[in-house]
Amino acid sequence: MTNAIQVANLSKQFDTVSVLRDLSFSIPAGKMSAIVGRSGSGKSTLLSLLSGLDNPTNGSVSIDGVELSGLSEAELAKVRRERIGIVFQGFHLIPSLDALANVLLPVAFEDKAKQAELMDYAKLLLDEVELGHRLHHRPAQLSGGEQQRVAIARSLIHRPQVLLADEPTGNLDESTGKTVMSLLRKISQEHGTTLVVVTHDAEIAKQAEQRLHLSNGEISDETN
Repeated sequence: MTNAIQVANLSKQFDTVSVLRDLSFSIPAGKMSAIVGRSGSGKSTLLSLLSGLDNPTNGSVSIDGVELSGLSEAELAKVRRERIGIVFQGFHLIPSLDALANVLLPVAFEDKAKQAELMDYAKLLLDEVELGHRLHHRPAQLSGGEQQRVAIARSLIHRPQVLLADEPTGNLDESTGKTVMSLLRKISQEHGTTLVVVTHDAEIAKQAEQRLHLSNGEISDETN
């Protein structure tokens, strides 16, 4: 089985505090993996390293065969732009932009011909997350669940190989969270995207083909 993500001897230290210690694991392509652990176990720090938003103290992360360590900021930005989608717990939508414009934001600097193609694709993605009728609604006019669905569509606009989701249901009520999680899994399967979800929710973790349990900065259990 091909691996979408390969992690080797990964450590992260802030001053004298070791947040992650010597992690080594792989995440299979095209599957859902869950990174599970209590608050403070290092889950979000690990996701930041997997996305290239932060640099490890030691060790390496490879995404789709590309090792992140040693890349310049411009090269890291290119990897994120081309290979990685990120869904945050906070929706991070721009209040002054409507749903369609928010989805197109990551590709705002593409040329005009590409922009026309991406406009159609953005509308298709919003249809897939059941918001095709709310293209021109701004975030304040959308519920929390609808805002998260816009954020999911935005994360897929550049057709990433890997989709990283940090507590994607954390700001939602239980019913809306289940709907969003079901939609996220369905879309990732249809697009053939590797889905990595950071969660403390055991019910969400059960949906994953692989579960990595983080405790005190170490993987205490790995379940496939």
